[in-house]
Amino acid sequence: MPISSGHLRTNETPRPRAVSRRPSRQRGVALILVLMLAVTASSFVILSALNNRASRETAQRMSTAEALGQARRALIGYAVSYANGSHGLEKGPGRLPCPDLLGGSLQGVAESVGDCRAAADRETGLLPFRTLGLTALTDGSGAPLWFAVSENFRSMASGVLNSETAGDFSVDDVDDVVAVIIAPGSPRVGQTRNSASAYTASAWLEGENASLGDNHFTRNIEAANNDTVMIITRGELMAEVQKVVAKEVDKALASYRHDPDDDDDAAGADPDCASTDPQCDDGLPWLATRTASSFAAVVGEGTTRLARLPLVELDTAFNAEFTAVWSLTSTGTVKLGGSEPPDENCLRHNTCTQNVSHGGGAPTSTPVSFPTPVQGTPTAPWSQGTCILNRNKDAAFALNMSCATSYSYTVPGRSLRRVYRLDLGGNTRLVASAPGARRTAEVRVLGSAMWPGGVPGRISITDLEGTKIIGGGYLEFTTLGGSDFIALLNVPFDLEVWTSLTPVDRHLSPGALPPWLFADRWHESVLLRYTPSESPGYSGASCQAAGNCLTLRMRRPGDALATDVHGVRGIVVLPGPPLAAMAAPPTAAQTRPSTDLTDYVEGLNSSTTTSVYERRDPSSSFNDQIQPLSP
Repeated sequence: MPISSGHLRTNETPRPRAVSRRPSRQRGVALILVLMLAVTASSFVILSALNNRASRETAQRMSTAEALGQARRALIGYAVSYANGSHGLEKGPGRLPCPDLLGGSLQGVAESVGDCRAAADRETGLLPFRTLGLTALTDGSGAPLWFAVSENFRSMASGVLNSETAGDFSVDDVDDVVAVIIAPGSPRVGQTRNSASAYTASAWLEGENASLGDNHFTRNIEAANNDTVMIITRGELMAEVQKVVAKEVDKALASYRHDPDDDDDAAGADPDCASTDPQCDDGLPWLATRTASSFAAVVGEGTTRLARLPLVELDTAFNAEFTAVWSLTSTGTVKLGGSEPPDENCLRHNTCTQNVSHGGGAPTSTPVSFPTPVQGTPTAPWSQGTCILNRNKDAAFALNMSCATSYSYTVPGRSLRRVYRLDLGGNTRLVASAPGARRTAEVRVLGSAMWPGGVPGRISITDLEGTKIIGGGYLEFTTLGGSDFIALLNVPFDLEVWTSLTPVDRHLSPGALPPWLFADRWHESVLLRYTPSESPGYSGASCQAAGNCLTLRMRRPGDALATDVHGVRGIVVLPGPPLAAMAAPPTAAQTRPSTDLTDYVEGLNSSTTTSVYERRDPSSSFNDQIQPLSP
């Protein structure tokens, strides 16, 4: 019988059933997944740690950069505002505080003793954050900021400080650095930081930054050095300081222009002007030639082109071609002395006749007539006159004038010289500039009503034979009689450099400048240009109507076109530090002092004929600062 497919044959051996392998494969996959998850988790942990570390380092770098930037801004602000009167009137802007060298109970205060000024190895210390008006600044690692200042720029230094003053420091390949701010970073191997080492540079700084007294620093960060350094160069500092200088000059010129003879009423009208033109005297001073010497007075010489400020420093003698006449018959006390005293009449009157003995012991004498007026002119027989001006704010008058000159003459056998000196303070007035003339100060008094009561006056004579004084005398007075008169005229007096111990009072004299401008010799570099319509005694149309205004061309980096500002009445120009030579375009290094304008200003500003001037950001080929005059 056939065997069905559903049954086994009796003589067949049963085949073993196949065993399924799926569970093993699943376990392998699961193991791989577990391993992948472990790797992923480990990678996540590692990456997270790396990211956290990178984030911390980024945050520390940002914190360090912010602290350095804040310190840098505060230091420049301190330098710019240094001439606010709290540091003495003869120290101008640009000075930086000394570092904190001693610490003690009040950390963050600048060194205030001679150690910082005198010792070269004391240029580096902690940042004087309290002196700068800051809270304590630290870098990203929590370390306090350090600070070094060039000796020429220290606040206690006594020398001149202006754009010609070079910085002593070098930072890698950068020279002319005036200040360095350093963030120490975390400690390096061998550095121990604690209260005992708080002012030990080597515990916080590395390499050249920790080496004191050599004026060398570095910004190179390497394994052994993690200092982060920020610098202030002379050019960067002076770009801000010169703005202060220009504004002071602008204020003085604005004051001068609106009342050059100091007698306007409350409405600005001058009593010497016609009612139809009440401000007829308004105008800027005649400028001094750019090649004028740095003598204490630089007088205007009839120019309006790019030239120097005309100025007088109070309490300092300057050349003055003055004129003096007087007749004081009924006032004062006369005192005479010497082997050949002058005639009293020659003290009471500028013109007189006196008998003068001949030489060789002869008994004869010659009557000598002393001419009128007394003159301070460098033309024989007169000598160059000199004057000294000063102020006493507590007196009824504003300006004291002391002027001297001498008259040379001969009699048989003798060469003689008479020196005149007038010390006057009563009824001093300013006389506004006129076409072709400068502003002057004068005393012009007739009778007792015009001489302030109690104000002293003195006229002195000294007679000399060679260098030997043979006679002299003086007339002192505090009042004048009804017919007495005295006049001291034509004393040049344009812009005034104040030398009082009190701050500048611009109401006492239009054109007053702070003493630091002269002490730091800014007056030798400040240049001024204005339009003819602003000149003394001008009565024509404005520069806009006349079409002779100046143009100021302004350009910033990245600007495709410059912006021209028209209608400018005048400009103050301050040359920046001397520029180095350049290969392209070929440009010689600027050398100063010089009579060549290109050694001071650049670009359009160096032209002697232009009416277009330019202002742009400082660079290696341009660093002039320009301030348009206020309206």
